[in-house]
Amino acid sequence: MSEKRTELGLAIEEAFLEFAAGLRGEVALEQYEIDPDVLTPSRIKAIRTKVAPSTKDFERQFRVPARTVEAYEQGRRRPDTATDVLLRVIEREPDAVRRALRPRTAPATDLKALLASAPLEGVDLRRDNTSTPVMNTDEPARKRV
Repeated sequence: MSEKRTELGLAIEEAFLEFAAGLRGEVALEQYEIDPDVLTPSRIKAIRTKVAPSTKDFERQFRVPARTVEAYEQGRRRPDTATDVLLRVIEREPDAVRRALRPRTAPATDLKALLASAPLEGVDLRRDNTSTPVMNTDEPARKRV
């Protein structure tokens, strides 16, 4: 039986032979340097494990879906620019991100003070049956259609 070899098979064999020669030190292989500031999958996992024990907990804290974080950590996806920036801020200042994402609630006393300092003249805050504020003017209030 004659042995048929494809171009692809020959190219793969050549690559493996070159790799083996490089491991033996017979030829110099091409080397690539990675910028130390690149968010690699291992660095993303290190950021996540520093602030959250699981991807689900990370999702609860920082609103990045757990499956997305898993894809970043496994190298299946790369973060877009906005996520890259968010991860870098989480790496340096996780509490700042937590504070920024915390829901804002204004105490009732602050709202009362605000209304007292800037009264709304000519506005009756009672509502009619259409939930439209009623204006104290000589003209009848227009209802929403």
